[in-house]
Amino acid sequence: MLIEGIVIKSTGSWYDVRLDNGEFVACRIKGKFRLGTLKLTNPVAVGDRVMVNIEKEEETVGTIREIKPRKNYVLRQSPRKKHFLHIIASNIDQAIVIVSMRQPSVKVGFIDRFLLMTEPYNIPVTIVFNKSDLHESEDVDYLTYLRAVYENIGYKTILTSTVTGEGLHELEDIIDTPGIKTLGFNYLEEMDVAHNFREFFELSKDCKFGDCLHRNEPNCAVKTALENQEISPFRYENYLAILDEIENQNYWEIQKDM
Repeated sequence: MLIEGIVIKSTGSWYDVRLDNGEFVACRIKGKFRLGTLKLTNPVAVGDRVMVNIEKEEETVGTIREIKPRKNYVLRQSPRKKHFLHIIASNIDQAIVIVSMRQPSVKVGFIDRFLLMTEPYNIPVTIVFNKSDLHESEDVDYLTYLRAVYENIGYKTILTSTVTGEGLHELEDIIDTPGIKTLGFNYLEEMDVAHNFREFFELSKDCKFGDCLHRNEPNCAVKTALENQEISPFRYENYLAILDEIENQNYWEIQKDM
């Protein structure tokens, strides 16, 4: 008999599944699953709804026989195969990116890359600025500026500290995934990037050209907004950096790895 559940942890070839009846089962995959058009290294991800077969009722080990359709997912480049993809999690209701002003210092480029990973699938994102107990006076203005930039384009921000407990009540029931050091986007086209910097996409309807990439095209609404200080300069710089990264990829290297 097949029982439905959700994958809550992935370790090597084993998957911890919480069944809909509340029980927990360690599972392996049986057979091969269709991965669609994506070049994936992991067929099953945390968050997947799966159908599990348990041979005997007293057993706590089962096999995953079916993966239910995913409503969304987030991807990154595979850590093992540069031009393959790895699903970090699926069926996500809320994504959270945690950064700090100190130890280590915030990297806004990483925040924007994280948002580019979630934006195509309309996944709500909260940006958490942690370690507020370490803030010095010089951090306050920059933090206020960063929060304003992201909140003005629709992202929620929270200030937290595990030392003082500030903001922690807002961070419950989240999926914890391994730390991500880098995020590459070799699976995206340049227009994918343009469409998923949300404030740029909103302005793009006023660009002269429908395929405007907001670089040096004439009558570009995004460039005009930048000149008028209506959009964030660092967001624009991060956008250009990602475009250049995608444009400069070696086509033949990608084809060889695929």
